[in-house]
Amino acid sequence: LLGAFFGVAAANGAAVMETFIKLLSDNGTIVSNSEPADAPLEPAPAGHIPSDVFNDEELEELVGIITFYQPELDAVMSYNNDTNFTRVGPIQGRIFYVGRLEEVPVVLTLSGVGLTNAAQTTQLLISEFGVKYILGSGIGGSLSEKVFIGDVVIPDRWAQYQMSHQAREDAQGNYSLPEWANKWLVRAGGSECLVNDTLVCELANDTANYFSDFTTLIEVADPDAADDTRYLEVGGRRLFDIEVDPIMFRVAAQLTSTAPGYGSFGKFIDLNPVGRGRPEIQHGGRGLAGNSFIDNAHYRTYMHETFESDIVDMESSATAAVAHQNAIPFLIVRSASDLAGGSEDGDDKSAVSDLMEFLDVAADNSAMVIAAFLQEWRRRDD
Repeated sequence: LLGAFFGVAAANGAAVMETFIKLLSDNGTIVSNSEPADAPLEPAPAGHIPSDVFNDEELEELVGIITFYQPELDAVMSYNNDTNFTRVGPIQGRIFYVGRLEEVPVVLTLSGVGLTNAAQTTQLLISEFGVKYILGSGIGGSLSEKVFIGDVVIPDRWAQYQMSHQAREDAQGNYSLPEWANKWLVRAGGSECLVNDTLVCELANDTANYFSDFTTLIEVADPDAADDTRYLEVGGRRLFDIEVDPIMFRVAAQLTSTAPGYGSFGKFIDLNPVGRGRPEIQHGGRGLAGNSFIDNAHYRTYMHETFESDIVDMESSATAAVAHQNAIPFLIVRSASDLAGGSEDGDDKSAVSDLMEFLDVAADNSAMVIAAFLQEWRRRDD
């Protein structure tokens, strides 16, 4: 049905939009491109920063720090030992804190949970404050046995994984997709299922609901596209990952949780312990983000094996996408507060119970790494 009526539906939508725009124009609501508008189209960079807070040189090094959940903001704020922040806002419902963290000029804020909140707040940091770099700090769910609660993960790329197709079940209980949708399915390593018009992925026909959901990654838009080719491609293959800034990642790679004298190098960070274990800082790999809180061990395994990721959260890919579209260097740090599906079998140890128990520890470990990163970032050219 979609194939038969797609063109008709699109044409009807375009016709309604054309009529709507004409009505707006006739009523003087729309200002033509040839007429000056009453207000500037773009806000002045750093327009909300009090003039006596930063000098011009500091404004060129301004770092926007985005957190996503109140305990994450509180944790980062706790490392502000030198100065008081200037409270700015609300701006479109968000409060911003302007000041210095580890002697680095920053604008710190809280987005709220979810991709939309993260995207909106990231854009506000860029458009309203003119930040030149973006850091993200928060908690996440572990997808892998090698990431334990309290560990800090600093991915070198981020992807959004919840583009999905709720597949139709046939009379035999199998799920199927139309051929044009097969290319949406992405397996390990980011390869597309449809290669040279041949389906190369084996579709899982499982009675579990999540296997009828054929989840895939979402393609990365090209901010420099001059035509209708809207996605980044390498060698004819679309990209699904947004890479963090290589310079910021190189500085972050110097941070270690391995104690001096035990083969460590770089800057040692004594992370908060969890139980008898000492958390580690892990660098590289793909981070995932989508709008679902994951408390399903089977789906956790599916995500890890399908998308080759060790950490998942609900905001980072949106912050990455907005930074990417604005050509703003970024880096995001996440500390595992839970295993996405629970750390033990049974109902007594779910991801929710993990989260409630280890939330503050994980938020502080992430904030600790952010503070250490800023120390090294300030000295990066020394």
